[in-house]
Parts: sequence; structure tokens; C-alpha cells
Amino acid sequence: MLVQVNSRLRILLADDCARNQAPAKWARRPEDGGKSMASESGQLRPIDPDGVERARRAVIQLRPHVVGVLRALCEPRRFQIVQALRAGELPVRDLAAVIGHAEPATSQHLRVLRQVDLVAQRREHRVVYYRLQDGPPALLALSILALAERDSDGAGGAQAPTSPG
Repeated sequence: MLVQVNSRLRILLADDCARNQAPAKWARRPEDGGKSMASESGQLRPIDPDGVERARRAVIQLRPHVVGVLRALCEPRRFQIVQALRAGELPVRDLAAVIGHAEPATSQHLRVLRQVDLVAQRREHRVVYYRLQDGPPALLALSILALAERDSDGAGGAQAPTSPG
């Protein structure tokens, strides 16, 4: 199937890719004698079923608000805003100056942080002030900030993982 993108670029997509299926070259493994990696039900057959079961028990299910905080902090400017707000309450214009970003863009970053309950706002006439909000999302963010600062100071550095047993 041929798809035209931006009237200049043409991409050839295999029919199986267009149907969101793995391309045929990935469907079989030579080390399995050409057997399919999927079982009859379509699920992948694990190489080490016991290892998969141990890993499933170790994986925790994150709550949506935790995922929201982590996603919000993935953007460097929002991370900087949270760092700046640790020093105290600031208006949007001052936060924009701290992070070196335009005021409207800073306001949009603050909206995202407000949606995940990381910051709270108060209005004084035409000026909106922001501060870190008390609660679990802020504790998570502050813990991440502490780890990042420790790592940037050279104290945290990459350490070899220890065996779980």
C-alpha cells in the first residue's frame, strides 16, 4: 500500500503494518526453528515463564495521579518551575524570568502543574501567584528534585544494581 505524506514524501507500508500487525520478518524467530513467537491465542510465548511470573509480581501498578505527576515533571521547564517554587511563592512573570520562557508559555506549564495538584494559585488583583501545594504530589516531586540535585552534585552517580536476593 502506498501512502503520500506532505505531497513529496512517499512511504511504502506493508499491508500487515497498515493493519497494526508486526511485519512478517518479525513474526518468526530463526532460533525457534521458524516457529511463531505468539501462541494460538495471539499472546507472546515467554522464553522464561518463571522469570516472567517473578517480574509480574515485582511490577507495581501506578495510580493515575502518580503517573500524572511524573509526566508533568518530564518537561524540563516544568521541572525548573517546581524547583523555583521551593524557594517560595512567585507570580507568573517572575517564574517566566527564572526559567527564561515567555509568560504565556509559562502560564501553560503552570496549568499542567495545577491539573496534577503540584501547584496552587492565588490572585491578587491582576497578578496570579503560584506556590507548591501541600500533599502527596508535591512530596513526590520534592523527592525527585532531591534525587536530581544529589545526582547533579556528583554524590548520587550511577551505581551498580545489587542483586534482589
